[in-house]
Amino acid sequence: MAERKFYTVQKELNTCSDHEHEEVEMYCRTCKKSICTKCVKGDHLGHDWETLTKIAKEIRKQTSNKKLKVESVSKSIFVGIKEMLDFLTSESENELTHNCSQMETRRKRIIEFVNKSFDEMKSDCEKNHISRMDKIQERTTLVESKRKRIQFLIENMEIGAQDYTDLDLIELHDEIQSLLYELQDLATLPYDVDDRMIYRPGSSDMSIIEQLLGTVEVDKSRPEIIFEKEFNICDTPFNCIHLLSGNAGWVHPMKTTINHLVDASGRIGKSVDLGCRVYNFAVSEDDAMYFCDFEKAQSVNKIDKHEKITTLFSTAPLIPLQVNLTRSEDLLISLVEENTYDMNSTSRRLVRRTSMTGEVIMEYEYDNNGTTPLLCVPKRPIELHNGNICVINETENGPVDIVYCFDCRGAVVFKYKGIDNRFIPVDVCCDKNGKIFISDGFNRRVHVIDLNGKFVHYLLSKESFDEDFFAIDILRRKLWIGGFKAGLIKVFRLGYV
Repeated sequence: MAERKFYTVQKELNTCSDHEHEEVEMYCRTCKKSICTKCVKGDHLGHDWETLTKIAKEIRKQTSNKKLKVESVSKSIFVGIKEMLDFLTSESENELTHNCSQMETRRKRIIEFVNKSFDEMKSDCEKNHISRMDKIQERTTLVESKRKRIQFLIENMEIGAQDYTDLDLIELHDEIQSLLYELQDLATLPYDVDDRMIYRPGSSDMSIIEQLLGTVEVDKSRPEIIFEKEFNICDTPFNCIHLLSGNAGWVHPMKTTINHLVDASGRIGKSVDLGCRVYNFAVSEDDAMYFCDFEKAQSVNKIDKHEKITTLFSTAPLIPLQVNLTRSEDLLISLVEENTYDMNSTSRRLVRRTSMTGEVIMEYEYDNNGTTPLLCVPKRPIELHNGNICVINETENGPVDIVYCFDCRGAVVFKYKGIDNRFIPVDVCCDKNGKIFISDGFNRRVHVIDLNGKFVHYLLSKESFDEDFFAIDILRRKLWIGGFKAGLIKVFRLGYV
């Protein structure tokens, strides 16, 4: 483990590592490195650099906002990683229980001398489980060490920001940024941790002992998608689904002001009037709902479990289209200056991360050059478990729609355009393993991509549907899809074991 570096208030002459006796006076943003005047004219010629004094002045001025951003994003990543590791732990334990049960059932059908073979396979399962748990614990320990280090640096920034030397402050800022990147890397599992061990039974022909035993092996096959049921509850399609469990969730019918809490049999347990039409909504752990009034008030609102509606803040002059919650209980709001596809040089189309009081934490708007607008009509902003943000960019010509992913700096991680010329994303969600599910409902497909934007497979193809669909949500192994037929919801299960 690398030795911790503690930032102290001190005055000393810092010399350039590349030019002896030259004092470090500049900072190269391109290379994220402190440099001297000779470096500017040499290896860093043409780079984006500035004086240490100016950079440090910028950081001091933004200390409060930097602290808020770091705390917010790091908390989201911590919680996301914990959810992922908890999910993998539960899955591994379920697989172990299932596999052992399968083998014990099989064991009873064969003669006594093959018991040893079954014991060996059971041991393989247990060893695999222990190995995975060790890796999960290792990842948990590493994440915790990063969390403590970030917290220490944040406190250090608050206590001594005004007294640091310019170089110390810049190095502190760079270390925090580096730690955030390391956290995002930790959100990606080692290639073998997500591999599953599954018991595959052999032949039922009692004359062939080898086939009766079966095998235990790592299963890298795609999950089987199993249709379970469908139901109708109203006379209009749904534009948003939020699952509370695999068997219950909130849904919002299009062109209404009502949310319904329904179970997987289509029974309505509760209905709540939001008081305005919405494109989507988000639900917190305390059962409060968050939504945007895009037609009248241009505000972000909250309705608590007692159905009391509160206006959190206004986004005027920008129009809030959709909202979502992050794991650190911030808001992701898609904003436009005008709710049309038409744009000009003064148009603003973005996703904004804010506190519950509307304080701006981050904005996702431009390409990595920082000046080229990316979004036309941003829809369905969601936070992934590694802290990155996904958003659908809707355009007037649907087949060129794009799903963008931004990192904690606001830089573009990937642009997913589908794998052919027919791609019209309308909704997006993610599971606890980091897979991203995109509803390409007008082409009757669900795309599954990874955290790098790489296409994994189609979860559902157009042959699975006899109609277009729209809203989707996934929780553990249950997937709900809202069809374009009035009030239709289909429930699927991802079947492994």
